[in-house]
Amino acid sequence: MILDWAKQCKKIHETKVLSTEDPADNKKRFMQEIVYLCYLKNVLGKTESECFALWKEIQNGVAKIFSDDEEQLMIEFNSLYKKTEEPKYKNINCAKELKPIKIYRPEIEFLNSLNAPVWVKQYWLCLLTYYKFDVQIHRRVQKTKTLNAWAIRQTSFKSKNYGGDCQDTIAQYKLQNNTVKIIDDIQRGISEAYPVYKPDFIHYKGKVMYTCDDINDIQNILPLIKNNVRYCEKCGREFVVSTKTKRKICEKCYKNYRKNRILEYLETQKAIE
Repeated sequence: MILDWAKQCKKIHETKVLSTEDPADNKKRFMQEIVYLCYLKNVLGKTESECFALWKEIQNGVAKIFSDDEEQLMIEFNSLYKKTEEPKYKNINCAKELKPIKIYRPEIEFLNSLNAPVWVKQYWLCLLTYYKFDVQIHRRVQKTKTLNAWAIRQTSFKSKNYGGDCQDTIAQYKLQNNTVKIIDDIQRGISEAYPVYKPDFIHYKGKVMYTCDDINDIQNILPLIKNNVRYCEKCGREFVVSTKTKRKICEKCYKNYRKNRILEYLETQKAIE
């Protein structure tokens, strides 16, 4: 998924190749070309003729299709170049790269402690990661269809389509864990096409579990999510539990706890005697 357009435009400029790894990127191939032209014109200060020459060098774009027809090339270029003046593209940040984001231990501990399948917790981690990047660009982050579909594709869910059953399942586990809000769905504004959200389990400090430079680094973060794992309230060590386990401390701390309670009981009995 392309979120950092400044980094993406720089990559296109260096490699002369559009990104096609993710289905979301394939849908945005025309958009990639238009934003790249914005980058050439507004960031690098290239003239229209220079933009045309550099645009023709893209190896898997529109120019490649019409590489043997100079007249059609100019028609296609003019159509794309004209769109660079549309507000939709002029407002895209293609000048400044996004800062790396940090995933903190309390966030992972929170997700791992939830009563939900691994793929559902992975989905929420994807939303958290996306949020931390996108909030650098937008004050309010929208939960779009593209974002939802991308997040599901990253997870271990057997079907990669974000359909009705998938949505219902996520909503079900969200309700089951409603003692603390997982995702706060904020009412969208008049100008917003999709619901706005903010992860309620977001943290801004703590032990760093992973530093992420790019949204496409998500596959390196997801292994942090585990099934049936809790974190000891005394020592912080993670321990495996069954679905019926209510204990909040690990086996080692629990043994020490029992040992101390027995000693306290024996001392009390001696004092009574």
